[in-house]
Amino acid sequence: MPERDHRLSNIRAISCIAVVILHTFFACFGVFDTTDLQYKSSLIIRNLMYWAVPCFIMVTGALLLDPKRSIGYPKIFKKYIPRMVISLIVFTIIFKITDIILGLADPGLASLKDICREVVTGQGWNHMWYLYTMTALYLLIPLVRPFIKHAPRKEILTVIVILTLFLSVISFITDILNTNSGFYIPVYTIYPLYLILGYYVYGNYFDSQSIVLLSIFGFIVGMSAFTLLSLNDESLVLKGLINNYSFPLTLFGALGLFMLIMKLNKKIRILEFIDQNSFGIYLIHMIPLKVFCIKQIINPYGIGTWFVFVVAAGVFVISLIITALLRKIPLIRKIL
Repeated sequence: MPERDHRLSNIRAISCIAVVILHTFFACFGVFDTTDLQYKSSLIIRNLMYWAVPCFIMVTGALLLDPKRSIGYPKIFKKYIPRMVISLIVFTIIFKITDIILGLADPGLASLKDICREVVTGQGWNHMWYLYTMTALYLLIPLVRPFIKHAPRKEILTVIVILTLFLSVISFITDILNTNSGFYIPVYTIYPLYLILGYYVYGNYFDSQSIVLLSIFGFIVGMSAFTLLSLNDESLVLKGLINNYSFPLTLFGALGLFMLIMKLNKKIRILEFIDQNSFGIYLIHMIPLKVFCIKQIINPYGIGTWFVFVVAAGVFVISLIITALLRKIPLIRKIL
């Protein structure tokens, strides 16, 4: 087994923390009055966490597109796909039971037929979309690897620029102008771009301090500005753009933060521990979050935005402990 790369481990761990913060602010910001500063600041903080999931995917690209690794469809179907499918089935059942216990679902909808329907259609808990996306990306890995292995660096960079232009920039422009463009690449999703971008950056093909700082600064300032503008956008166009991972600011923010965290090339035990449990944290954290926020056992209204971070910390620690304990069970460890 290859030695764990501390840079990628740190990226996954910090991204995992950011995802929990993102979802906690998603669940909590609505308790504030829409005219209040707490509401606006919570919305900005929430949107500034959108870089996290793209960084997860970039780490996957950095690892699985590495030409030195041997990854084909036999390994994909034996190792990666079963983990996603089993997780989908098991956690769809767990989440359905959780909804029933919390009084958020009718016990009559807990039949095997309905659970199967949710697994196939993706109509379960919202954060499960990531498992469907990763399943599709795993299936693409053997198709992309030959190109990565044999293409010169300039060609890989050219593909990155082309995909960025057509899947992110042009898409952004057409949405803003409420029009269509006859120039497009018939690729449905932005996520394969994150795979290739992760591999490219990880290979140290470019490591510019100015790119890092400009990307992060532009992301923070731009996302904050677009968030405030979206509050007065009755057409909801800006909101739709911000909540999309093809949003150019999110792409460049993820690029900058990936490169920044990758500079942290040393073993940090707590981050390594979080990384080892990151998949389980991602799956499980929505349970305490629903208990705390949806059922309003904890309500930050009247306390302030800072308290949402306290809630996020509590959700994260609980999810980490549960995951670490579950991973001591051999069969569950293979999933989480």
